[in-house]
Amino acid sequence: MSFFISMEGEQGAVQHILGAYIARHSYEEQTRMATQVLTQADLFVDSKNLLCPMPIIKLSQAIKTIALGQTILTETTDPGSKYDIPAWARQTGNELLWSEQDDRVFRFLIRRDK
Repeated sequence: MSFFISMEGEQGAVQHILGAYIARHSYEEQTRMATQVLTQADLFVDSKNLLCPMPIIKLSQAIKTIALGQTILTETTDPGSKYDIPAWARQTGNELLWSEQDDRVFRFLIRRDK
C-alpha cells in the first residue's frame, strides 16, 4: 500500500499514519506499528468527498469482495463516518481494528469476520 503514504523514514509521516496513539513510542516502534497497519490492509476504499450514506454503501459492497479474515482500509471525509463506520462494523459482525482522524480525513481498518 505504498500509494497511501511514504515510509521513507520521516518521523512525521509515521505519526501521520497512526496519530497520537503511537507518539509516546520510540521512532523505531512507531515505524514498526505503522508498517504493520499498512501491510494489514488487503483492500483500500477511497470514500473521500462522499456524504452519507455513500461511505457505508461503498464499504458494504467492498466487504463482499474480500475473504473472511481479510481487511479493508477506508478513508472518508464525512464527519458522520466516525460514528457510522464503527456502528456498521458492530451491526454486521465485522471488526473495527483501528481508526484515526487526520485533519478532515477519517481512516478505518476493518476485518471481515462474517
